[in-house]
Amino acid sequence: MKKPSREDLKRIFKKVKKLRIPNGYEEVEFDGLKYYSWIDQTDNVLYTLAEIEGAVTGIRWDITKPGNVGVRLEMCEICRKHKKTGEVALLSAKTKKRPKGINYRTRGHYACIDYISCNEAMEDSSGIRKLFDLIIKN
Repeated sequence: MKKPSREDLKRIFKKVKKLRIPNGYEEVEFDGLKYYSWIDQTDNVLYTLAEIEGAVTGIRWDITKPGNVGVRLEMCEICRKHKKTGEVALLSAKTKKRPKGINYRTRGHYACIDYISCNEAMEDSSGIRKLFDLIIKN
C-alpha cells in the first residue's frame, strides 16, 4: 500500500471537520500493509485506509466496544481469525447509498482494533476489500 500524505488524508476524509492524524504517522512503514487504521479516542471513531483499485480510500467507523462479558471469542471479518473480547470491536459506518430492497444505510462489522496484528494474520486482502465494497459501493 502506498503511503498517503497528510493532505491526502484530509482529502480522503473531507467530511471530517477536525481530523486528528495519529502521532508517529510519518514513521509508519506502509510497505507490506494491506490496510492501516487508527483510533481517535476523542470522538471514539476508527479511521481505516486501504488501497482499492489502485487508489487509497478511507472509511470512518463508529466504535462499539463490548462491555464486561468475560472472555469469549469473536471473529474479525478482515483477517478471519478468532480473537478475544476486547481485541475485536463492532464498527459501524453509513453506506453511500441503500442496497436495493434494504431499509437501512448503516452497516456493522466486527474487526480487529489493532491493525498490525490483523495485517499479520491476514492470508489475503479479500476481507478488507469486501468491507470497503459493502460500505463505499453500496
